[in-house]
Amino acid sequence: MSKMIFYPNTELGIDLKLITKEPGRMAVGEYLDGAITHDGEDHFTFVQNDQEKKLQKVVQRNPHVYEGTYINVNRKKDGTLYPTFNRPQFSEHFTFQDFCQGAADELRIISGKSDDR
Repeated sequence: MSKMIFYPNTELGIDLKLITKEPGRMAVGEYLDGAITHDGEDHFTFVQNDQEKKLQKVVQRNPHVYEGTYINVNRKKDGTLYPTFNRPQFSEHFTFQDFCQGAADELRIISGKSDDR
């Protein structure tokens, strides 16, 4: 029998209640901003944020100019770029060394695309 591998925070076979601003079903690929609560055995509730209020008070700092598998690149207000590492999910098949090699490869690829050379 094969061993099934899931992401660390995967919940299988749950009941999910959605509380949204608009009635009806979500479109495939649609994103909602909000909070999810584990409120019972195998039961979760998602409550959508009020987008108008959020858009008025949220100011994105240092937006991503590149989102990769191993790293992201952000741009500061002064225009300079800086990389950040994504959080890896290590396993016996994906080690710290694998992550470092992948990040190095990704940095090499995107370093040639920078407009701030």
